[in-house]
Amino acid sequence: MRAAHVFRFSRSVDALALLAAAFLLLGCGGGGGSPDSSGPAYSYYVSASTGADNNAGTAEFPFKTISRALTHAMPGDRIGIRSGTYRETLLFPRGGTDPSRTISLEAVPEADVRIKGSDVVTGWEPHSGAIWKRTGWGVNSQQLFIDGLPLQQIGANSAYHNLVFGGKPILPAVGSGIPDMIPGSFWYDAAGSCLYIRTEDGTSPVAHTVEASVRNFVIPHDDRVSYIELHGMRFAHSNLTSDAVSLGIVNVAGRSWIVSSNTFEYGDFGGISVTGEGHRIESNVFRFNGNTGILLNGSDASHGYQPYPDSPPQDILLRGNETTGNNYRNFSPEWQGGGLKGIGCNSVRLVGHKALDEGGPGIWFDCGSRNIVVDECEASRNRGAGIAIEISDNSVISDCIADGNSYYGIFVSASDNVGVLRNRVSGNKAGIVLHGMPRAEHPTLKNNHVGYNLISGNELLDLVIYHDPVLATGNTSDYNRYVRETGEVAIAWTATDSYFANYTDLSMFTRDTGQESHATFSRE
Repeated sequence: MRAAHVFRFSRSVDALALLAAAFLLLGCGGGGGSPDSSGPAYSYYVSASTGADNNAGTAEFPFKTISRALTHAMPGDRIGIRSGTYRETLLFPRGGTDPSRTISLEAVPEADVRIKGSDVVTGWEPHSGAIWKRTGWGVNSQQLFIDGLPLQQIGANSAYHNLVFGGKPILPAVGSGIPDMIPGSFWYDAAGSCLYIRTEDGTSPVAHTVEASVRNFVIPHDDRVSYIELHGMRFAHSNLTSDAVSLGIVNVAGRSWIVSSNTFEYGDFGGISVTGEGHRIESNVFRFNGNTGILLNGSDASHGYQPYPDSPPQDILLRGNETTGNNYRNFSPEWQGGGLKGIGCNSVRLVGHKALDEGGPGIWFDCGSRNIVVDECEASRNRGAGIAIEISDNSVISDCIADGNSYYGIFVSASDNVGVLRNRVSGNKAGIVLHGMPRAEHPTLKNNHVGYNLISGNELLDLVIYHDPVLATGNTSDYNRYVRETGEVAIAWTATDSYFANYTDLSMFTRDTGQESHATFSRE
């Protein structure tokens, strides 16, 4: 697994070019309101249904748009947002100044606040058969939704369709035009500025709510903005991937944002992207995004958002979040796609996270990340690895569950000083794997420790350890408990890039390698 997660700064042409180059060069692999039933006093109020932007922004006379409220908000202000759908890009003229003087966007108690990067499409005309068209459509929309559900994109209209990783398209195209439109699909004819749709049941789109992604972001990346809070809202839809941009619907940068109890869904690439330091991302849901639910990057603009060895600690905490069903657009998971992907990160704690049913790896730190803690998390039923630490160092995976993943439960790939401790790893193709060698970007696999894990019912292998007298030293495995319903343990002790179960007897494995001298094996 190797992939690229690269950012492009939305307000500068020079930075856009810089980050596009970084992308090409880097080869690494429902919200409710904020809980305040007493009726908190907000600095400004927003209502999509009853507000007007020439109002004063009071409870009686709210603004209509969140953007209008942001032009007024100063450090220490809270913006209370009432139920409604807001179709706008939120630009912050300023941020907060310190933890006690933030700018906070909050759904008022019990409100259903939806902020979308899409517009409703009307003006449909019959084209031919079950296909309808909307002429004069000037946006290369990457997503079309009918009554809230996404349609299959036809044709190679994303820059990612034309990029290749490992000899395969990063985003495989489906068909090329009108003849290939299947029920539940859309195609954009850029030359003719025409949007075509075929509904799932063949009915007219006029009878449905059709939304097309038109705005790249809801909140763009801006390193200058710090001390922002987002509470209790639903963010959906973006239009990044007409270019090769790997960002989120919401993009957290600067310092010390607090993002809690929100939902991020159906972004055309990511749900949220996070750079900078001191952020707290807690109790959110990231679901059904086109590529990845959560994107983390430890680099900055001065380094082209590429990993660098002396990046400072980020002190980022992600706690109690859930990612599910991401990579719905079927990006190559070997490149990138799934629940959470971090590159070049330093000092990130992931606690109590659930990564479930992803179309790629559940939790994946890569490309020179270090000082990563993955604790009390669950990564189950994902495509690829449940939890992966790749070409990264000084990290720990502890007290986690990795069940039913299609490849590895826990994968430590070409990394040093990683602890895999007290986890339950069951029902995967392979349980715990220390390998990924050889690897030019990180030539060693050293001083990794696997201990006190329950390794149960994995299909082909329970444990894989790569050994080499120079490049893979100091790796240990002990005090693990192996459980199988039938058969014996299945352990691969290998010095090559391939592996199979060359040990099925735990005592012989201990005799020959010195590993697992305190391990146990039992039947279910």
